[in-house]
Amino acid sequence: MEKKIILIRYHDKAGENTRLPDSLNKVQGVLPPLGIAALAATLEEANIPVEIIDCQGSNLNKDEFEQLIKDKKPMMVGIGPMMTPSIEGIYEAAAICKKYGCIVIVGGPHLSIYPKETLMNPNIDYGINGEGDLVIVDLVNGLLEGKDVTEIYSREITRAILMITTTLAIVSFILWSIFGQTGMIVALPFILFIIFRYFYIIDKKPKIARHPHKMISDKQIMIAVGLLGLIMFGVLYVF
Repeated sequence: MEKKIILIRYHDKAGENTRLPDSLNKVQGVLPPLGIAALAATLEEANIPVEIIDCQGSNLNKDEFEQLIKDKKPMMVGIGPMMTPSIEGIYEAAAICKKYGCIVIVGGPHLSIYPKETLMNPNIDYGINGEGDLVIVDLVNGLLEGKDVTEIYSREITRAILMITTTLAIVSFILWSIFGQTGMIVALPFILFIIFRYFYIIDKKPKIARHPHKMISDKQIMIAVGLLGLIMFGVLYVF
């Protein structure tokens, strides 16, 4: 296994033949992966061997991509950008890379919004929240040198970020209820229930946590959301 990193742009959808039809390519074209290219340039400046695999630009299907990973045997891979619509493709690429012993790093908006849920995927080792070029060199060098890199980004930091943002959201709602829409304070118990139920699900039901859009399958959350909607409608437009 070579001590190098491969940056990957995978397909948006998983589990199907991902070759785009020529008619669609002629209309929309294939945009270059500028974000990944910028990360590659940052790594090259730090004298870190790096390569890019652009599955969309090279029109690679799943089997061809897997063969490339098998042949190149990188020590680590960076997969992105992690957008929610492309999350299934990211997970598929991560599973393929993990199959051949790669360290898997991801980054993108989806990770920033759902950091804990994303890191619960067993095929993902590290995530970068925010601008990747600020920490990618330290993370890769740390991994190459066998250092503890959890101080750069870890599940503990993810949990802290989640708790801080949740607390700020609750405090903001309370202040708004007191100084703005005073009657809205009656909705607070339902909001707290939804938040606590959400935390319970991401801890106890990883299959749902890895796919946040499936949260609507939880009946308790949906009932609470429905009641919350009725209360807010009543406060704003009836009473």
